[in-house]
Amino acid sequence: MFTSVTANNYRAWRTTGDIELAPVTGFFGANSSGKSSLLQLFLLLKQTVQSPDASKVLDLGDDSANALFSVGSWQNLGFGRVLPQEVEFSFGWVPIHRTAIEIFEAESDIPDEIVELPRLTYNTAIHISKLRAFTRRFSYRSDDLLVELSRWHPREHEVSWNKVTASVRGGHNRLRPLEAGEGASPSDDIFLQSLVHCYGFPNELLAHYRNASFLRDLQLELEHQFERRLFYLGPRRNRGQRRYPWHGSEPADVGPSGERTVEALLASRDRGRNNVAALAVDGTPEERISVEEHVARMLRDLGLVTEFSVERASEGSELYRVKVQLARTSIPVDLVDVGFGVSQLLPLLVLLAYVPEGSTVLLEQPEMHLHPRVQSKLADVLIEVTQTRKLQIILESHSEHLLMRMQRRVAEQEIPPGDVALYFCDNDGEESNISQLQFDDCGSISNWPEDFFGDAMGETAAIVSAGLRHRAETEA
Repeated sequence: MFTSVTANNYRAWRTTGDIELAPVTGFFGANSSGKSSLLQLFLLLKQTVQSPDASKVLDLGDDSANALFSVGSWQNLGFGRVLPQEVEFSFGWVPIHRTAIEIFEAESDIPDEIVELPRLTYNTAIHISKLRAFTRRFSYRSDDLLVELSRWHPREHEVSWNKVTASVRGGHNRLRPLEAGEGASPSDDIFLQSLVHCYGFPNELLAHYRNASFLRDLQLELEHQFERRLFYLGPRRNRGQRRYPWHGSEPADVGPSGERTVEALLASRDRGRNNVAALAVDGTPEERISVEEHVARMLRDLGLVTEFSVERASEGSELYRVKVQLARTSIPVDLVDVGFGVSQLLPLLVLLAYVPEGSTVLLEQPEMHLHPRVQSKLADVLIEVTQTRKLQIILESHSEHLLMRMQRRVAEQEIPPGDVALYFCDNDGEESNISQLQFDDCGSISNWPEDFFGDAMGETAAIVSAGLRHRAETEA
């Protein structure tokens, strides 16, 4: 689970400060307030990790269907589009793939120590000019570990490590983590020319030092977190179809526009994947059901359908139909023949049921095309999957109904206040600003921003005033 994110000189943000993330984290605010760019920072790292070109500092994306999003240019990435400048960002998370790394002494097959990673923070500063960018530094930090790579010259880098077993070189606070490799003097400087994106240590470093594999472990931990544990669904999802082809593929997720939703459902059926869909009172799993049935249950809980299934279009065909039944007394129909909201919501529900337990899911405007009543119920679905599947939900939204249902569940103690972090973003014309909404023990928000969802009181007063004027004119 991600625990924090910070950005400086990034798009509309001069600085975000340290944003704490919870199992359910929501960013609210007006259009162009900077909330979408906070989610896009995660996507920027994810598509960079997925890029096959390791020489790219960051993969800015393009207009292809494979890109999660496109920044457009280096100038668009920097604050105020003023160059040159340094863009800095950091992410903190609780590792899942591995919880410890082994540190070896030179010429030893036995670990000198095992460093636990109860949490890990990655930080980088990227220098941007009009034509190019390079990594000024990056670091990995945990409770007992700090590894930092710094760039002193466009083609020279140096690594430092602050463990007490390291020796200080030249009286400066630059440390030699391991003995030099064969043929190298311990006093030699090591200059590195080829980083892996903005987070990976060069092969020259691993060749220069013996038993330096723990540096690659840190890099792999970041790659696993962003590539295998982070998933995204955008606000514009594909329309429903009458027929869906499937040839046995197993997608990682439903795609940024939901284009692989039915493939994911069929793959989960073919592999026999099951989910914990409910917890008993004592917190133990109550039952396990298929991904398809989990999706059907969520659709029923939202009050949208009574039955849901995916069927072959004909015997032996590789085309499939999504069938839904809106009421007990109605007949099943194709997904494309029901309201637009169901087809827009289906990719979201499949994503929540399909991704591995413990994953982080980024959602942009999950309430799109949904009735206010369904928006409220969607908040319950999001809370439920954080409890049953241990998912982390990070969303940006304009929905008052979704936020107030979360507020209600905190008040009803259905979810602890510490498991919900809600933020309000605004832009003063020069830069974006963010403030965390503060919950009290009763679920009330003590620092509700003015005109958070518009001037509801002002609208009510205007309606009453107009009605009184109309009555007075009618009686005159």
